[in-house]
Amino acid sequence: MSKLVSVIIANYNYADFLAESIRPAQAQTYANIEIIYIDDGSTDSSLEIAKQFDVTILAQKNQGVCAARNNAVRFSWMQTIS
Repeated sequence: MSKLVSVIIANYNYADFLAESIRPAQAQTYANIEIIYIDDGSTDSSLEIAKQFDVTILAQKNQGVCAARNNAVRFSWMQTIS
């Protein structure tokens, strides 16, 4: 079995570009992939758009992009050891 690759998409109020970020990740030919979307407290329609895709969705209060990425990586890592 091939190793799992996690694609992490962090977002804060960029709903207009979110689908453009998710679609190419889903189009990868590598078979063992997970896409984790983390919403960093967006006030636009980002969460509603993310829900249209087969991705893992995480949400948090706005903490900045670094905290969002770190939280998503932590979530991914915890999934692999459980």
